[in-house]
Amino acid sequence: MAVYSIYCRHGASATPLLMGVKASNPDTVVQCAATPAAGLLVWSLREIPGSEHVFLKHEDSGLHARFAERNGMIALARLDLYDPLFALQLQDVGDGFVAIRNHEGSLAMGVRNGAREDGARILALPPTGSPSMQWMFGPPSA
Repeated sequence: MAVYSIYCRHGASATPLLMGVKASNPDTVVQCAATPAAGLLVWSLREIPGSEHVFLKHEDSGLHARFAERNGMIALARLDLYDPLFALQLQDVGDGFVAIRNHEGSLAMGVRNGAREDGARILALPPTGSPSMQWMFGPPSA
């Protein structure tokens, strides 16, 4: 299974922003500007057979990303194959970036108001096409 670091488009400047977790709060998905522990930034995708959806697994914890209700946090939890909030859509938005949306496509993972701080929470937000809602799967960060 391939593993990835997930880069946010709005962090494409000198300091990349990646999707990860902080050791101090390991069940909440945040953006990370630094790589104090590379394992906290490594993810894998698992296709859902017979579907265009995927599961997103945080490799260090073994937990999976789960959408919340609108404006809620993206959390990590033990995978429940029957809970649709774990099923994600990857929508191509160009230049190698994707929008990561919930199972019905009504919400997208993003950072409120394009915040660029290390530790800013990644939320379930109405999709706007903002760079803070565009992600690229790349080789694991060292």
